[in-house]
Amino acid sequence: MSWRFGDQSTWQSTWSKDGRKVAVRVRGDIELTEDDTDIKRLSPGGFLTIEERTGLFGGVVFEARQGKNGIERKWTGLTGDAERRRWLADHLLELVRSTGLAADARVARILKQSGPDGVLQEISRLTSDYVKRLYFRRLADSATLDSATTARLLTQAGREMRSAYELASVLTDVATQHVRDEASREAYLQAASTLRSDYERRRALAALIKPGGLTPAIASGIVTSTKAMRSDHERASVLIDLLRVADPAALPGDAVVGGLDAMRSDYERRRVLTALSARRSLTPAVANAAYGSATAMRSDYDRATVLVEFVRRQPLDPTGRASFFRAVDAIGSDYERRRVLTAVAGQPRLDDDTLVAMLQSAGRLHNSYECATLLVTVAGRHAIRGAARDAYVAAAKTIGSKYEQNRALAALIRAEK
Repeated sequence: MSWRFGDQSTWQSTWSKDGRKVAVRVRGDIELTEDDTDIKRLSPGGFLTIEERTGLFGGVVFEARQGKNGIERKWTGLTGDAERRRWLADHLLELVRSTGLAADARVARILKQSGPDGVLQEISRLTSDYVKRLYFRRLADSATLDSATTARLLTQAGREMRSAYELASVLTDVATQHVRDEASREAYLQAASTLRSDYERRRALAALIKPGGLTPAIASGIVTSTKAMRSDHERASVLIDLLRVADPAALPGDAVVGGLDAMRSDYERRRVLTALSARRSLTPAVANAAYGSATAMRSDYDRATVLVEFVRRQPLDPTGRASFFRAVDAIGSDYERRRVLTAVAGQPRLDDDTLVAMLQSAGRLHNSYECATLLVTVAGRHAIRGAARDAYVAAAKTIGSKYEQNRALAALIRAEK
């Protein structure tokens, strides 16, 4: 079927079936009879034309116009009343099911006669995802749906619709009104996971996330659904939305970190890990997993930025210390590594083991200026004693430039005085 709008009140539709080509033109509003077999009303000045061609010359043409005394009908190609009624009924049913003509009136009528089940059964007979969306939306707007009916609607939409845009539109429409319990959320998530378009899947998942109140099972299911996405940007956007809305108890941070395993873009991974670092009450285990994820990044800038954000927002727990400094040492750029270690040095209180680990990492810097600058900063902010002093001196001895080495050692002497 092809669709083309004419002016503001006229549209045309054509389709082929069984060797027949059917063309339809409609102007104005049209209302059909209760059984969809005839025309009940046309708006003033409105008309309906159905033309069927079965060859070069054979075919049938039907035209209905709203006249002063009612609907005026004109036929070409058929003569018997019974044959005409049967032909018109067949074509009107084909028309409403393939084009969405009079969709609002039909849904309202079916809903009144048979309830939501009747509308869902009729949707299964429709041949166009576009028309299915019209019916699903009208049903969602017109009826108060219980949990079981909502779940059935969502499951049916995921099973029957092939257009990612149309399905995502149905899901987002329903999400704002009817998806409020676990059963409907599960059905919604299953339907969303059938979407092959990463953009549309992200759009659908965002609508599920937005109201909040997600259980651990649904939050985990959303993370799992993102793993099938090929676009790192779309996946990251979903995970960030989830981190902003989901209760920490409902969304373990390690599940989010696990969702980053196949992510190739360091920029997008950084976006997610930065959002993760902003969560309150982040457990040491999750922070440790985040450091491991940062270690897998190739970009020194992105890795350093993630680590700086964690330093600023999360305490550096002893259980994650080794993972953190492994991530620091994986940074190839001395400037970026010094940037992270400077953030660590900027913390008001550091335990001795962390201070030593930081100084040992400083000793692995190759650039004399970067190493000396970091050591001067550390000496100005922390008491350098015992093992920390030994690590400081050892780091200073690795500096190749005599000037920079003297600068670092002078800072230590001043601090001790």
